[in-house]
Amino acid sequence: MSESKNADEVQVDWRFILTRYDEDKYTIPYFFDYMKTWTPSKTYTVRIANIYDISKFWVVFHYNELDIFRSFLSDYYKKHGHLYKIKAVRRGIYCVVFAEGAYYRGIVAEVSEEPKVLVFFMDFGYISAVEQPNIYYLAEKFYNVPRFAVRAVLHGIHPVDTCHWTMDAIKRFTELVAEKIMLCFVVGPLENFRTVYVHLADFNQSITSQRFQDVGDKLISEKLASVAVPSSMDNVKGKRLVPIVKYPYLFPSFDVLEKCTMPFTAYTMDMLRQCKSSSVLLKPYCMVNGVNAKSCQIPYHT
Repeated sequence: MSESKNADEVQVDWRFILTRYDEDKYTIPYFFDYMKTWTPSKTYTVRIANIYDISKFWVVFHYNELDIFRSFLSDYYKKHGHLYKIKAVRRGIYCVVFAEGAYYRGIVAEVSEEPKVLVFFMDFGYISAVEQPNIYYLAEKFYNVPRFAVRAVLHGIHPVDTCHWTMDAIKRFTELVAEKIMLCFVVGPLENFRTVYVHLADFNQSITSQRFQDVGDKLISEKLASVAVPSSMDNVKGKRLVPIVKYPYLFPSFDVLEKCTMPFTAYTMDMLRQCKSSSVLLKPYCMVNGVNAKSCQIPYHT
């Protein structure tokens, strides 16, 4: 993109934008893919960007760079946003949105007759409802910056006696990690799904005590999680809901959440369980005990 002599004006390259703004036709790079050396047993400092539950959350490794990028993005759209207005918003397009007093890169996840559109914030890993007038085309210069948010799973633990994480466990996990700089010990990457399995520890506590204060161990000690063991379809006696996937607590998948085809927060899912049968909500992942589920087996993606 070339700028005119007037610093307050820019020349928009519409040909570039209109051939890349559709997620199905062009892929904005992932930070995950830039980490060519996802070295097992390496420790990083990270910021937790968003939490669905203990097995599905998003982390930012280069959080200082993200802060700089956000500032630059906001400055650019404050000056030139009027040039990038979208008249007809549709699902699956890259965009910039104005929300909570700042600008964010996003992907339109859902469009309805309502005035607000659901947008996935690719640098933070969460969905937000945004008014259509506050949605803009993504400018050319921001396509090559990798998505900062990385999908993550807390390694080595699973829920206690249930197919899914309880709200008590999720709330406690959130208290331990949200809005903090954490030490992140990478167990290993899941390349095909751009996901990392990690252990987390509070940075300040670990530095003070000079040892890794593992969040997973904390949840286990408080009886909010159990040590992960291989799943068995044989141990179903007395259970009403039986998993039809190997590890049901790892569902819904990141892809499903980011495309907003399931409730995007575990809290919303929990509220739905109060007015709708769990066997209906969890149908893709569990069956009612005694029902033949051969026709709906779903292979777990790992």
